[in-house]
Amino acid sequence: MMRVFTAELKKLFLLFKADPKSIVAGIIAPTIILLVFALTFGNFTALKLAFVNEDSGTYGTMLETSIFTQISPLGQNPYFEAVEADYDTAFDLYAQGKVNGVVVVGERFSADLQNGKNTSIEYHFNNYNTDMAKNLRLYLTEGILDFYRVTDPRLCRRLADYGRLYDFDHGSSGLCV
Repeated sequence: MMRVFTAELKKLFLLFKADPKSIVAGIIAPTIILLVFALTFGNFTALKLAFVNEDSGTYGTMLETSIFTQISPLGQNPYFEAVEADYDTAFDLYAQGKVNGVVVVGERFSADLQNGKNTSIEYHFNNYNTDMAKNLRLYLTEGILDFYRVTDPRLCRRLADYGRLYDFDHGSSGLCV
């Protein structure tokens, strides 16, 4: 088997020597393209996300932890970089383009969850870059699902029973959980 491989390798080198253009077309050009793509798209950076926690209970802080501890398999970096701010500052940063989005946890978030009521969070982001907007929604949903894994494992079991991974209603300007 090794003899066949060696013979094929020698034959390949002879062909390359006879036609140098095939080296350029077969090896050098794809290598340059791979390097350009690696330099252009290879550096995964976390999305800056302003987090406004108006909740006085513990669930708002737990949600924040769940969102900002999600790790990307691309480089083992977090999906989001946290920028803590009050409501007005967060939206000023958003308007200036210094953060990619804003998540607002209302003051009744913990109380509603403790009383078994539906609750919601707001998130705001520009959809000018549809891929970034999709990633922001996807990563945010992963954080919310992680929050429910910790706080309400029954919900995650129900979602698995129904064959639905994400049972969240996405709105154009917010997310209802």
